[in-house]
Amino acid sequence: MSAQFSDFSLPPALLQVLTALSFSSPTPIQAAAIPLALQGRDVKAKAPTGSGKTTAFGVPLVNLLNADLVRGQQRKVQALVVCPTRELAEQVAGVIRQLARWQPNSKILTLCGGAPVGPQLGSLEHGADIVVGTPGRLLMHVRKGSLILDAVRTWVLDEADRMLDMGFMDDMQTLREALPKQHQTLLFSATYAPEIEQFCHAVLQNPAEVDVAQAGEAPEIEEHWLVAGKDLMQGLLQALQRWPAEQAILFCNTKVECAEVVDKLRQHGYSVAAIQGDMMQRDREKVLASFAHQSLQLLVATDVAARGLDIPALPLVVNVDLPRDPTAYTHRVGRTGRAGEKGLAVSVVSTMDSKRAQTLMEQRAMPPQIAPMDPKRQEPVPEKPAYITLELDQGKKAKLRPGDIMGALTGSAGLPSDAVGKITLFPLYTLVAIRRAYTRQAEAALKEHGVKKIRVKVRPLRLP
Repeated sequence: MSAQFSDFSLPPALLQVLTALSFSSPTPIQAAAIPLALQGRDVKAKAPTGSGKTTAFGVPLVNLLNADLVRGQQRKVQALVVCPTRELAEQVAGVIRQLARWQPNSKILTLCGGAPVGPQLGSLEHGADIVVGTPGRLLMHVRKGSLILDAVRTWVLDEADRMLDMGFMDDMQTLREALPKQHQTLLFSATYAPEIEQFCHAVLQNPAEVDVAQAGEAPEIEEHWLVAGKDLMQGLLQALQRWPAEQAILFCNTKVECAEVVDKLRQHGYSVAAIQGDMMQRDREKVLASFAHQSLQLLVATDVAARGLDIPALPLVVNVDLPRDPTAYTHRVGRTGRAGEKGLAVSVVSTMDSKRAQTLMEQRAMPPQIAPMDPKRQEPVPEKPAYITLELDQGKKAKLRPGDIMGALTGSAGLPSDAVGKITLFPLYTLVAIRRAYTRQAEAALKEHGVKKIRVKVRPLRLP
């Protein structure tokens, strides 16, 4: 009989939250890691992206919250979660906030680079129970004295391998020095290279080891390599025609290549935008939300997006050029075929990539299918996305909720409920997906009637 969350001696209120969140039974990483973490042990876990690891450490974190500190006037940070990217930190914080509903008045704070420091300082003045953030910004607040970690009982290193790849080892060591001498460490990583093993030895005390990377059936991913010769862009266009998908992530090795690909594909009628490490936070939010809303067909990214983006059902991944690191290739391909779905990964192999292709081919357990270019293939006009995302100039600070937006659209605007897609609220603005046929109707009604008696400016979302 498989494990159940009720087997973990969790409080009834927390079990009710898990049920409300549709967590029917724990995944392998959750079943293995949660009991060990609840015992207070250090845990060294190997788990792939999409395996449910956030809940695997999130449940113990919210279970161990000290109610007296949560309700007290001197609220102190009890747990610290360190993530390699802003996107992952926001996603992790979102999951923990949902899990923490069982503990009234708990506060989960996100501290990431790319966001203004002032509002973070204001939030820290009022304290927090769990802090989730990126190494650089967390360390900056520690040095300023605005983030005090002397009450932390547990710290989590999520995707530790990625943080080491990004050069954060010294930052993580410095953060550790700011923690109490007695604390619990939960370390999650997809791979364990020698550098990570050394780091684990330094930060973990007699850890319990969990490895579910090979648990269950391997994802069913079909790999194709399209041999494009010298014309990489023509090869990319043909790859998108041969293996069409409603949405896909396209990986490039550099930011310059990302910009070139976006420009070229827009000329050919594709709905496409790029995400890179140095974008403004608001631009990143809009691009990722548009992709989640299904109003953006293609997302072009450097390897910063190979980890930490919460895109559960991705039908297609395209390598515009092959990565220099074989591990990066594995991570890229692993973005598709998740949660039991079949996946498709296509790589455009140019003459310049021939040596990389040979190296990768030798390392793949199952060699990809090789396809030549078809000189006779005609270029069709790409289909437009089913949704258009509208941007409203009011958000959470105006006390708006998703239900308010839905009510305005199905009420005064007269839209059927199935014409409204995903609604994403930010502090100062809101993004809402509308089926293409209803976009003008929705835009006109929102401009005329507003939302909850609040006047709003509305326009189709413009992406960078």
